[in-house]
Amino acid sequence: PQRDSVPYYGIDDDGAWCSHWWWEGEDDGQPKNTPRMHWKTNVSMPVDMSDYVITSLSFSAIINASVDPDIDTPNDVWARPSVYINQFETYDYAQFYVEVTTLDIDELNTYRIAFNQTRLLGNENLLLYDIEGFIGAFEEQAIIDALNNVLAVDPGHNNFTIVLGIYMYCEDNNSNLDRDHWDDMRFKFLNLTFSYEKKIDQFTSGSWAQDLEEISGSNVQITDANLNFDYKIDKNWTESSQNSQIRIYINERKFEQTISLIEYDDSSGFQEARPGGYDIEEILLPYENFTLSIQVFLAEDFELDNDITVSIKNVYLYVSYTETFPDPISENWLFVGLFIIAVMGATVLAAYLIAYQTYLKYPVPVRKVRKYRKTLSSEKTPGVGIVSQKASFSKDYKTELKKTDKFLKGAPVNGKVMRNKLLDKKEGELPK
Repeated sequence: PQRDSVPYYGIDDDGAWCSHWWWEGEDDGQPKNTPRMHWKTNVSMPVDMSDYVITSLSFSAIINASVDPDIDTPNDVWARPSVYINQFETYDYAQFYVEVTTLDIDELNTYRIAFNQTRLLGNENLLLYDIEGFIGAFEEQAIIDALNNVLAVDPGHNNFTIVLGIYMYCEDNNSNLDRDHWDDMRFKFLNLTFSYEKKIDQFTSGSWAQDLEEISGSNVQITDANLNFDYKIDKNWTESSQNSQIRIYINERKFEQTISLIEYDDSSGFQEARPGGYDIEEILLPYENFTLSIQVFLAEDFELDNDITVSIKNVYLYVSYTETFPDPISENWLFVGLFIIAVMGATVLAAYLIAYQTYLKYPVPVRKVRKYRKTLSSEKTPGVGIVSQKASFSKDYKTELKKTDKFLKGAPVNGKVMRNKLLDKKEGELPK
């Protein structure tokens, strides 16, 4: 008989098995009435499952059990030969279960996906001492959810553990002495199969790119830029992504025309992107280093159950441009004209500055005084005439006399004689 609390166990050609004999009367027998056995197997996926979606799953397991008649069940009479059942609550039973969990078997991330508990195994009226059948599995989506939860917490999102469990409960059904013999409890077969598809996120893209040197020169103007290439898809594009495209970029500038992947017929092999090519002059600029990119753009979220290969070849970009050079003769004459204008302007400015410093900066009265002062030291007679006293008086007299002509009515008086009388001088003599 078994002396340890762990049941006998092993793995043979018919599966994983254990057995247990419980004798209440042996030393320390009472605590051995709840043995449990676990087997585990680790599973590693070839991909990071966070990038994939489990789309379908199937699970099945066959369990088998053989017991002695002393396993006590409802409506049994004998706890063992010649010993009556005189106490009971749940009777004896066994549990079979399957769980998925993490590699370290974290209880918080352990999920049961199948379960069976015996009720009449060992019933003496039915003579039911051997059973075999499929374990009761949970619904497909429940198992998928459990597996997703375990993979989500795995560091690489690709490992999980399957645990097989057998639990035997030996109830004390006789107040004096009870015995329960579990002869052979086993998992004969287990299969867990699931399908998964690549999770394609909306706006995912992949590009072929080529760095190109800038188009430079004297006054460059691009007149034509023609791009063409051949492309192929190894199978018809998935209906799950109707709006996916091939796009063309120069640096971050997108060309407005695109190629729809859903319209491609895989029977045609490589085909020209566009007869005659694409005129991409509007997105190509001179005087910059640029990158030509041909991009596969995925416009929807979808799942992909197989690889699709998009290929391109024979990529050509033809660019035409003009350079404008100035006329060298016209440029020389222009330079000469500008030089002459500059010299004349400098001369006029210098003359003005000289005149300003020597003459223009003084007010007009000061200018006259300065001019007269210079004539005093000049050997030449100044340009101002000096009138004699007689001539000056005669001039003033005539001026005053004219003012009274319109009032005097008598005969004209000889001005000359009158003047001499007024002077009390003889005619022709000037005062000395």
